Amino acid sequence: MINSVSSVSNLSMPSYGVNDVISGLTSDEYSTVRSVLSNYDSSNLSNQDAVEITQAFDEANIQPSRQLNNFMDSLGFDAQQIGQLASVLPQSVQASNQSNSLDEFKKEEEALNIALKDLLLENDDNNETPSFSKEQVEDFASKIAALKDDTKDSVKQMIENLSSQSSSLTQTQTQNIVQNSLSQVLSDSNNYNSFSIYA
Repeated sequence: MINSVSSVSNLSMPSYGVNDVISGLTSDEYSTVRSVLSNYDSSNLSNQDAVEITQAFDEANIQPSRQLNNFMDSLGFDAQQIGQLASVLPQSVQASNQSNSLDEFKKEEEALNIALKDLLLENDDNNETPSFSKEQVEDFASKIAALKDDTKDSVKQMIENLSSQSSSLTQTQTQNIVQNSLSQVLSDSNNYNSFSIYA
């Protein structure tokens, strides 16, 4: 049953530890974010500044996440504002990514959050203890919402497939499938929109 679910999703990946994806920023990433942002005035950011910031994060393989949002906020920067400013340039990118408006992003993130919580945290028929925390599931949802449309659709299809078969899988099996399938997808910066709105 596990193999059939994985094959349907076409996202079966090598096993990575949960912490590889959802433990948040590493110490090096914290340093990189701090270093990049130290070159800018948070109260006077231009569109070009925002583009440079997002490009620097992309080059450092730092993906959108709640941890990034919170750390930027602690440094006086609004991650969502930077995402919006960056999406203004170039116009061709903005036009091709209209679905990534803040409102749409938040709606999609919330829908994913609900689906993932139902799948990973509420399936306790066997009295198993979830290996994911609420915060980790929320971070998954945030990252999935920032994926390119084709990759995001594949992930959403996998979640739907798992949800429809959750009664035949233990919670541990479901969590392992999600972990293995999403680890490489969410850690690859090429799977994200060029100017994702940081959540």
